[in-house]
Amino acid sequence: MVATVFLLNAYLDSHELGDETNYFGEAFLSHFDEETDINEEPVHIVPKLIMSYKSEYDTSLYIQFKIGRKKLVQIKSYRNFVDALRDNEIYPLGKNDSVKLGYGAFDDKSIKYVKFIEGLVDTEASISYKLLDYVKTGLNVSKIPVDGANIDDIYNLLVGEKVELTTEYFSKKTVTDIELRDFNEKITIGINPIYDRDLFAGINLEVDFPLSFISKQLCILH
Repeated sequence: MVATVFLLNAYLDSHELGDETNYFGEAFLSHFDEETDINEEPVHIVPKLIMSYKSEYDTSLYIQFKIGRKKLVQIKSYRNFVDALRDNEIYPLGKNDSVKLGYGAFDDKSIKYVKFIEGLVDTEASISYKLLDYVKTGLNVSKIPVDGANIDDIYNLLVGEKVELTTEYFSKKTVTDIELRDFNEKITIGINPIYDRDLFAGINLEVDFPLSFISKQLCILH
């Protein structure tokens, strides 16, 4: 057993960490590390949005959650996270940190994100017997597609808050902070005259539309 623990620890040290890919390995090691003390500092969950362009006219929006204290790591499988939460298991937060999951482990703001993730997992479980392909690819992933079934819940979850948005435009990535607002956002219109040899030749019209997604409630990203 000692040799197994030694080899597993060496493997984790030599491979890139930073998300939940090594969840089971780190959880296993945590039971044998006598020097590891459970940190009682509150754990944070932080949402982010990802806009992915497959082509100029084909875009997909995703929501993703990270977990941690000072350093945040990606939740790789939401079903594993909820199972660990309900069983009050020790959950790894990277290489040198872990937490015994439960509502009391999180700061007040993060509780609503925990309950949102639980709701998604429970909804998937309730329909999984009909959608077998969805079971294989659903919430065992690190990012959740935003679609007609969940966009209103996501809007209600994030409205009025600053959220990180990563835009994946082919091979280029940009990161900005955005805010979800209600439907009364204004459109900015700029009108500039065009002159040719000091003679008026027309106007240049610039229209700035806020990034938006249509649902039962209009979700505005600005």
